[in-house]
Amino acid sequence: MSGNVGEFQTGDRVILKSGGPDMTVNTIKDNGAVLCVWFNGSGNNWEAKFETFLARTLRKLP
Repeated sequence: MSGNVGEFQTGDRVILKSGGPDMTVNTIKDNGAVLCVWFNGSGNNWEAKFETFLARTLRKLP
């Protein structure tokens, strides 16, 4: 997949093309950026992380 914003929908599982944690698409912004959420931590100590990425830097996971 080429990473066009139209390829993504809220709830899709994605990963950065360069690697990293599996993330979930939270919002597609008006400017075409993709707000993603993932969880960071271990054991009983997990924290939600949010970051915005350019669509072209993401790849959709099955």
